[in-house]
Amino acid sequence: MRDAFIPGVNIGLVGHVDHGKTTLVSALTGTWTDRHSEEIKRGISIRLGYADTTFYKCEEC
Repeated sequence: MRDAFIPGVNIGLVGHVDHGKTTLVSALTGTWTDRHSEEIKRGISIRLGYADTTFYKCEEC
């Protein structure tokens, strides 16, 4: 397989309160972005969160 240049991609999510933005990021990356004690205690995101992930191309597609 030859090495091909794969550009970096930034994805941002915007939405109303309690519409699943953090849950979607967790599903895509495996990282829960609520890290601060108050966020964990209250069950809501207060500060900006981020996560890195890698997407792979399906060899059969």
